[in-house]
Amino acid sequence: MMRVLTLTVIFLMTEAASGQQKYLIKGKITDSEGNPVAETHIQLSPSGPSTFSDTKGFYQIETEKSGITTLIFSKAQYEMEIKQIEISNSAMVFNINLREKPKELKEVIVRENNEIKKINNLPLSVAVIETKKMRIKTANTADVINTISGVNVRQNGGLGSDVSFSINGLAGKQVRFFMDGIPLENYSSEMNIASVPAAFFSRFEVYKGMVPIHLASDVLGGAINVISRSETKDFADLSYSIGSFNTHKLAAAAQYSWGNIYLLFNAFANHSDNDYSIDAEVLNKDGSSYAGTVKRFHSKFSNYMLRPELGVKNVSWADQAFISFYTSGNRSDIQHDALAVQPYGEALMKTGSLGALVRYKKKRNCKKSGYGLLYIR
Repeated sequence: MMRVLTLTVIFLMTEAASGQQKYLIKGKITDSEGNPVAETHIQLSPSGPSTFSDTKGFYQIETEKSGITTLIFSKAQYEMEIKQIEISNSAMVFNINLREKPKELKEVIVRENNEIKKINNLPLSVAVIETKKMRIKTANTADVINTISGVNVRQNGGLGSDVSFSINGLAGKQVRFFMDGIPLENYSSEMNIASVPAAFFSRFEVYKGMVPIHLASDVLGGAINVISRSETKDFADLSYSIGSFNTHKLAAAAQYSWGNIYLLFNAFANHSDNDYSIDAEVLNKDGSSYAGTVKRFHSKFSNYMLRPELGVKNVSWADQAFISFYTSGNRSDIQHDALAVQPYGEALMKTGSLGALVRYKKKRNCKKSGYGLLYIR
């Protein structure tokens, strides 16, 4: 009797289960252009069954409940869609288009090539060196330029001696020097590239062969254009070094601004006894000579320059306009002639200069600039 009752219960449960109605919902998911959207998550009501669309955007999901229910479609890069549908048939089709989320840019950075990149992009053979890492040193401009490939700097002696530059084998008048695009010879003779500190400038442009139009000149070998410091932030740099033969080098640079008005100050001073040893023909009292090594004397060299500058930047009537004054001088002992044969005794050479420079720059649509130069010596 017990066995019959058990079989009856099992049969009734099976019949009840087989009698439950199942509903199938299927469809296709596409984007705004009609392309299938794969891997979309489909959820039937917040706690019902779920599934994913296939690679062609098709999906299907089963439920045992009829009536009004909710379908939730979600996928990254697309807006979530929540749709209410009424289930009444055993199989129904529900297609949907998903909208892409608008792309929000938190930050937009517009980059413009700086001056160095613009120069390097010119169809010219040019090398550019910045001086940022050299401003705490007392390196001379000639020492820095000598590190550029194809440039050779030769100095005949110690501090203050003659210096020759060559670019790709061409030297002398075939190589010209400029400062901010103005020929260096327009400045005082004390403005010697060999002795001016590299900290005075922001960069060096070395053109090998052809030069740009703003450096128009009768050069064949190339040009070296040194660019003065022109910074938006205030700064102060001071360096001092001491070396052999009682050599001292001092360089100072500072800038202070009031809005668009700025005051720039540059100064340097160099000194050396130049009492190093040289090989020369030494004369005896009887007039004979012999080859020997002797120590130089009466060969001191000193030079200096002070240059304050007052100007404005980025105003309505000028991109930059300034007036600067400078005073400079040097003192050089002359010991003998170039061959170290004829002694000169206590001969020396002194020079000094006072100068003023006025400059105005304004770029227009035609990209023309105006410059003014006043030189007093």
